[in-house]
Amino acid sequence: MYPGAPAAAPYAAPTLVDPNASAPSKKNGLGLASVILGAVAFLFAFIPGVNFFAIVVALVGVVLGAIGLAQKNKVKTLALVGTILSGVAAVLAIIMIVVYAAVFVKAVDDSLPKVDTATEAPAESDAAEEPAEEPAEPAAPEVGTRDNPAALGTTITMTENGASTWEITPGASNLNAGETVAATNQFSDPAPDGYQWATLPLHLTYIGEGSSTPGYDIQVKFVGADGNTYETYNELASGYIEGDLDSTTEMFTGASTDASVLILIPSADAEKGTWAISPLFGDEPYFFKAV
Repeated sequence: MYPGAPAAAPYAAPTLVDPNASAPSKKNGLGLASVILGAVAFLFAFIPGVNFFAIVVALVGVVLGAIGLAQKNKVKTLALVGTILSGVAAVLAIIMIVVYAAVFVKAVDDSLPKVDTATEAPAESDAAEEPAEEPAEPAAPEVGTRDNPAALGTTITMTENGASTWEITPGASNLNAGETVAATNQFSDPAPDGYQWATLPLHLTYIGEGSSTPGYDIQVKFVGADGNTYETYNELASGYIEGDLDSTTEMFTGASTDASVLILIPSADAEKGTWAISPLFGDEPYFFKAV
């Protein structure tokens, strides 16, 4: 060292860096998973039924977020957000479960019939109790049914598929028309044993649209006292009368005509049978007394 020269500055000690030490990681996988689970649980919390599953998802998110916060050398932001979001989602899911349950219980309660349990105290009275009313007699069957057939001469309006088609008035019947049948046509067969020829005159007016033929539209049958049905055609005998229903021609709206029906019926309790008139398709038959 030269005289008068300044003293040399001492050397600074070098900073020692541990090569094994690592910088804090920017990624926190558990924190990210916690955020995702919290978001899913938050959305599921609003869905009835699924919100039970949302609680489980949210709790898993809280656990993952807590572990992410405890990790060293990891960014804590995502873990903190995930923990808070998952916790909020869990609480929200529980609240929504309670709300939905209350709404459901109220809806069920409103749908059930209400029973008034309030009872009034019986009024004190010295008067004797009135006797209970006797049950009303059952109403008579509707006119025109087999149990309550209408009288001959009653005019009915026949309908088909809801539209009025014919006005029909049956006249006085002849339940023993064998002589009339024989006199009308020599080729008519006599009624076999146990049977007899019966005729029913009809006055017909067509009130439907366009035109129609009575023999095609109208069916007339005889229902015996035994409940069996007898029609104009039979395999036992053939008979002919004037103005037979099947021989009528086409009629237009407002036209009227007279026709007759010939049916072979059983002789036993013939007067207890009924005539049944009905359209070829559609309504139930309308019943009339035999005589």
